[in-house]
Amino acid sequence: MTKKLDNISYGKPSAGPNPLKASQSSNVAKIRTDVEETKFRLKNLAKKWKGINSVKGFLTDLWIAIGVEAVSDRQRRGGNPSRYAAFEIDDDMIVTIRASSHNADAKNYSKEGNINGDSNLSIVLQKRWHKSTFKADAEVEMKEYVYTDSKIAEIKDPLSQIADSLIGYLDTGNYVDTTGAAILHESLQR
Repeated sequence: MTKKLDNISYGKPSAGPNPLKASQSSNVAKIRTDVEETKFRLKNLAKKWKGINSVKGFLTDLWIAIGVEAVSDRQRRGGNPSRYAAFEIDDDMIVTIRASSHNADAKNYSKEGNINGDSNLSIVLQKRWHKSTFKADAEVEMKEYVYTDSKIAEIKDPLSQIADSLIGYLDTGNYVDTTGAAILHESLQR
């Protein structure tokens, strides 16, 4: 597995409201944000979204919680962007989180300059189910969990559960879908 450790910004996110500018463009995974601060923001996210069963608005709050820039209305008009963050946990284990409203192309992780972590996770939040456009890649191991309003409608505190599961992921490198409502896609290294 190729890791581009030289592309990770150590320490806290840099440069004020846009932590991505100092080390990456907004569509590639090259940044490392502070794990403990991120877990604190995810705990607050879990509290804020307790009792809510619609993904509307959650993605923007999730981007902020993982330490990446939220998308402006102007950027959103150009399509549905993804946001990526990379973290170093447990003695040099690199984990990545991708948060988006559309499926991933795992090949993006193996492009020159991007981080292909020890564990790559994609969280997809959709108001309605869309036909999957997920693309696996033989060089990348990644799991994608897709959550839709219809799947989480009857679940108790589903968005809080997602935030709590992300905290566990940052502790262990293993994401556990406690809602039981996600559609799972996998890209396995060969």
